[in-house]
Amino acid sequence: MTLNRFRTAISDPDVAGSLDAELASLADDGFDLDGDELRTVPRGWARDHPRLDLLRLRNLALARPPQTEPWLHTAECLDRVVAAWDRLDVWNAWLHTHVGPPPEGSGRHRR
Repeated sequence: MTLNRFRTAISDPDVAGSLDAELASLADDGFDLDGDELRTVPRGWARDHPRLDLLRLRNLALARPPQTEPWLHTAECLDRVVAAWDRLDVWNAWLHTHVGPPPEGSGRHRR
């Protein structure tokens, strides 16, 4: 299951540094991490785990708060949206490297 692979990856001390750096960089770029949280600690994980906030997530999403900037209704909007997608591609690459792709045929985006 992808969630278990994510939890295992973020608990690996060799991976934790790159995770912290990537999430800090995304926050600096204005992205917020959000997701559905369990009310308690997931089974099998310590209550004092240093990344308990991430372990409690059942899913996650990165987004920027809605902006009503003057560029929103100009051609510049496309450039900013593409730049944001490119930035998130770095996060997707991190997930692919450390968690791996979802199993074939899983998820909501079946073909």
